[in-house]
Amino acid sequence: MVKAGRPPEFLRRVHNRPVVRRRGRILVLLQLLSVPAGVALGGLLAYAAEHAIRETDLFRLREVRLEEVPGALRPTVRQRLAPLLGRNLLTTDLRPWREGLEELPLVRRAHLRRLLPHALHVRVEPPSPWGVIDADDGPFLVTAEGVLLGAAGDDARDLPHLRVPGLQLAPAREGAPVAAVAPPAGGMAAAVRLFAWLRAHAAALPGPAERVTLSADGLRVRLAQPPLTVVVGDATRLDEQADALAIWLEAGPPAAAAVDLRFRGMVVVRDPSADALAAARE
Repeated sequence: MVKAGRPPEFLRRVHNRPVVRRRGRILVLLQLLSVPAGVALGGLLAYAAEHAIRETDLFRLREVRLEEVPGALRPTVRQRLAPLLGRNLLTTDLRPWREGLEELPLVRRAHLRRLLPHALHVRVEPPSPWGVIDADDGPFLVTAEGVLLGAAGDDARDLPHLRVPGLQLAPAREGAPVAAVAPPAGGMAAAVRLFAWLRAHAAALPGPAERVTLSADGLRVRLAQPPLTVVVGDATRLDEQADALAIWLEAGPPAAAAVDLRFRGMVVVRDPSADALAAARE
């Protein structure tokens, strides 16, 4: 029995169904509109926060702290970083400033770290010494690129030693290029190649190398046995020169003060008396 004045249940459901559909469409529309509105609001808040950070004086750089920086290098580092003072520490890109420090001859690697709210921590790693230049006024540490690192101590005994007659390095300051070494026959680059080759191919020589000298005609290697000086020049053909020296020694050559291997297909033998002056300078 259906009570009078009240429609059946199925009629109510059918009658209300369009209303439900309309409500569903409104909810979906509201949800779709809320996404861009939220994105816009988030962007607005981010812009406001960034603007506040840029304008505030709280993060302005006021102090540069140098740690593990050699004393002689401190004035140069402070001078390089002076334009950073007053800039916003949060928004400033530190990479160009780090790369600028690493361009200095006495800096192998630089580390810059923010110390909020207004300080910058700086640490540098000095270059590693490649070897020792035995100049006329003493031994000096030098990098593979020919940068002077100061006087050498007893702890540099096991490093490669390059004798350069006539060279004075005491007046030069640390970090200065050893310009007097570079011009003759490739200079430091040739010396680095030669010592690397000697470490890897020591057995290719008839005896151990006592001394390596850089002179006007290039690099010279003084052998202990047989007592002989081998001129290799710019050290670009060391394998070929070692083979030529071995063939020359197998032929039972006469005594010589020096063997010049700078010329392709030719071994130039110098008389002991003619080379006595050059040997004395070494």
